[in-house]
Amino acid sequence: MLKGETEVLDLDLQREQLLTECAEDIKALQDRFGIHAISVLTGMHTVSIDYPVEELSQQNQLS
Repeated sequence: MLKGETEVLDLDLQREQLLTECAEDIKALQDRFGIHAISVLTGMHTVSIDYPVEELSQQNQLS
C-alpha cells in the first residue's frame, strides 16, 4: 500500500455494508447500554488519503 498503486474502495458503500451487517449488534448494544452510549455517526464526509505520504501536515507532527 505504501509503495505503488492500490485498489480504490468505495468507502461510502463499505460503510453502508458494515452498518447493515452490524445493525443487530449495534441495536443490542444500544438496548444494553442506552441509546446515548452507542450511536452511529451520520453526515460524515469520507476522507481520501493518497500514498505515499510525502509530507505530514502540521496537525500530525509530534512536538
